[in-house]
Amino acid sequence: MHEQNAYNEEGSGETRGIPQDCVCKQCGYALAGLDAGGVCPECGMAIERSLTDDRLIHSAPGYLARLHTGVVLILAGIITQLLTIFGGVGAAIAMAVAGVRTGRAPEIAMQVVSTAASFGIAYGWWLFSSPDPAFTGRFDGSTARRVVRVTTIINAGMAVVSAVMNFTAPPAALATPAGGPATGNMAIILYGVIGVVGVVAWGVSFFASMLYLRWLCPRIPNPRASGRAKTLMWLGPVLYIPGSCIVIGPLIALVLYWNMLNWIRRDLKRIRAEQVASA
Repeated sequence: MHEQNAYNEEGSGETRGIPQDCVCKQCGYALAGLDAGGVCPECGMAIERSLTDDRLIHSAPGYLARLHTGVVLILAGIITQLLTIFGGVGAAIAMAVAGVRTGRAPEIAMQVVSTAASFGIAYGWWLFSSPDPAFTGRFDGSTARRVVRVTTIINAGMAVVSAVMNFTAPPAALATPAGGPATGNMAIILYGVIGVVGVVAWGVSFFASMLYLRWLCPRIPNPRASGRAKTLMWLGPVLYIPGSCIVIGPLIALVLYWNMLNWIRRDLKRIRAEQVASA
């Protein structure tokens, strides 16, 4: 990438000087007087990253287009899932009050839309975690990016398996399985295994995505989004896991998560417009 003449070596392997106006691209901490080979004392990011100009404005338009499209798909998928859940619950209550019986049709429709939204989110993360072909340097975020991609595929597969099982053997039917108690027990165990695998995959994907965002945000740069990703690494599980049966906790976590991605979406849109204007 484009490298600034930000520091000079004072000998082989010696401490290198840092300009007085140099700040950490991740948190904004003043780095003057520190060793260029160290890390920021405020956020822990390698100081070397703040001394090189790896901003996204210098990346290829195609790469930026993939990032922008990916984050838009993620945001759209989240909104679709929320509307499906709240709309489905509202419709079910309204039909129950009116005495209308529709069988499993609304449930199946909600499952189809939710699964489609899950695929949209998965594809969005696949695009959003694309490698930058022009990036050169040691800190390329490849580990977190690859974990995000692997767990994204797993999550998409689990969404399909869960949907198929709900269509063929809904949980409510397991109380009186057609194949007898043995069939019911096997189905319950399978549901349990799918649930555990899904939770583990979601957890790994969430933490990896936050690490990936903490690598990407300094390239915008957007210290606010980077700080939000750092906060969500501990606050997300606190709000979501203990409050999984309570709406307010997960909803707060989702709003914080959505806002962070929306900041990045607006930044990517701005950077792409700047590239077009400069061209």
